[in-house]
Amino acid sequence: MRFIRRGNGYEFVVDSTCGVPVDCFFSFVWWRGAFWSAHRRHVMFEPERWPSDPTTNVSDILLIRWREEGQDLVPDEERLVGPGNDPRIALISGRPIVLFRGALQSPQEYYLYDVRTDRLVPINVSGLTVAYGKNWMPFDLNGDVGAVHGFDPFRILRVSPETGAGLVLESHRCPWAPRAPHDRYAMMRGGANALVLGDVAFGLGHATFDPYRHVPFQWRKNAEGELSVEYTADFEPIIGAGFGIIDPTSILETGRGSFVGACCSERDWFFDQRFLNVLLPAKILRRRGRPSISVDTSAYAALPRAWLTTADVLQANIPGRPVPYAARRVEQAGFAMFGPYESISPGRYRFSFRYSSEAEPAFECGWCDVAMTRPRYSRANVRVPLMGTGGAIRTVDIECVMRLPPHEVHETRIYSNGIAPLTAYDVRVCRLEELPESIGP
Repeated sequence: MRFIRRGNGYEFVVDSTCGVPVDCFFSFVWWRGAFWSAHRRHVMFEPERWPSDPTTNVSDILLIRWREEGQDLVPDEERLVGPGNDPRIALISGRPIVLFRGALQSPQEYYLYDVRTDRLVPINVSGLTVAYGKNWMPFDLNGDVGAVHGFDPFRILRVSPETGAGLVLESHRCPWAPRAPHDRYAMMRGGANALVLGDVAFGLGHATFDPYRHVPFQWRKNAEGELSVEYTADFEPIIGAGFGIIDPTSILETGRGSFVGACCSERDWFFDQRFLNVLLPAKILRRRGRPSISVDTSAYAALPRAWLTTADVLQANIPGRPVPYAARRVEQAGFAMFGPYESISPGRYRFSFRYSSEAEPAFECGWCDVAMTRPRYSRANVRVPLMGTGGAIRTVDIECVMRLPPHEVHETRIYSNGIAPLTAYDVRVCRLEELPESIGP
């Protein structure tokens, strides 16, 4: 495990596979002249393969002290804190405190871990009549742990770092409360640890538009309880590189400047995918009454452009049923997905089709292709057969050059021959090389 230098920040990239432990979701703090992090080591599972026994679920919180090796960061000390999910770490009266939600098998919903004393304390909040949830945003509240619980309503908790006893300090109903369509929970959700400037609290949260799309935003709350939220375009270079989920995890000030931490993934955590864990250089603008955070992602501007389209937003010409998450399952011959009929700039591309089939691997169950299309006409650029997967999720890649005339658009398709149920999940497009509009006179 190694955070390598990128620009003026650091990154740790890992290609994860369902069934194999992955280290991700690093939240950082600067303490005693070094970076310290709390992160999650867990095993992902496929959407239809949830563990039937919660005790077999692996999701642990680890603490790491990092040291510099050349320009990079490498682990210097590591501790296993205990089972849990999505930690946040913050300095409380000069000592690092970690807040995290318990894992599936944990007896308690939320925990507090004191790094200095190596103490794990269960949290019990009196007067909290709703679910504990997760993604609490901690901050120093005069020596106690303050925590923004959520945005609907905007609720602040006070928790004793010694006993874990907590109470609801304040709660303000938001005049707007958009709901995510897939789970009906509040769309605006927690993110990095909060900062306090005078009587104004501020920080970074994330908006969950879909299970596979989290977009960061800045929030600010004044002494009157008025809450303002604004979209931040700082993360666009990373979003444009195909990371649909960006979860802010930390805001920290060090002897070498300020940083923002984030966990970026290609989509929701039930599929093989790439994780990008980053520490990005940032500026904390301490304007009275309107503080804000500026994040420098310029080091990612040159990454290949990529995007993901899920099966549920594409068309099909046969009956199907929705499958978690954003997938379509069909049981007869026909197109399980096709579209999106969009223009695409000249270049060399990789199209990655994700699917599963109940057929055995020895049998062909359909095909996928990339086509150039205009009204009443379509021609396949490349077509690849799909083999049975025995119910497991597989990905098939097609690499090809796309150079479309102005009147044509591209189309991606998964076809089932009907021998067994087939589920189409998504297609990911990555531009590997940009080509000129024309290669001749």
